[in-house]
Amino acid sequence: LIFGHAYNVDLLKSWASLVNPLQQRHVLDVEERSFHSLTTLLSTLFVENVPDQYALDLKRNIADVPLDLLAKIVLTIRLFFVGLTLYFMRWKPFVKGSQLELLTEVSYLLLLIPLIFPHQQHYAFLFMVPAFALTLYTLLLNYETFSALKKRILVVLLFLIYISSNLKLLFGEYNYYYEHFKILTYAALLLIPMLVWVLIENKRAFTSSLK
Repeated sequence: LIFGHAYNVDLLKSWASLVNPLQQRHVLDVEERSFHSLTTLLSTLFVENVPDQYALDLKRNIADVPLDLLAKIVLTIRLFFVGLTLYFMRWKPFVKGSQLELLTEVSYLLLLIPLIFPHQQHYAFLFMVPAFALTLYTLLLNYETFSALKKRILVVLLFLIYISSNLKLLFGEYNYYYEHFKILTYAALLLIPMLVWVLIENKRAFTSSLK
């Protein structure tokens, strides 16, 4: 209504091109310091001299592979996490089990968005919030039934995810380091096994309630 139909379509096409994970130019997704995603993280881990004009003089790569191999690595890991959707969704999606199972499915789908698409900024990782909230809820709901060791492990993991996700707000003075090592992406990745745990825990509780 404001910009007109033609300009709106142009904006949508431009956006679709920017987030298209299949484009070759997105193999190295490091055009801006604030980019975070699987593509950006893998580029910094597997290419020694990634063309990042904002990079600090601190080593962060663990290997140095050619771009064609990097593209295959990125695609393989993307497909793994997309395939993991089948574990969360099963059949029929969104209609079985408890409400917590449904929320777990939706939380995982939202969490995938900033991870598998390129050109993702910090605000895209707000999609982590449902997964974090659901994990925290499951911990509090079953806290008294867990062993002391399990409690400590879960609390430490949630604390690490929270801190890693909010370093820019909590200790912004060192933001260059967080961006250089793509800490935010690690926090999102750590939430995935936590969601697997949530799904297992809630399935167990739901099955017990039916007996």
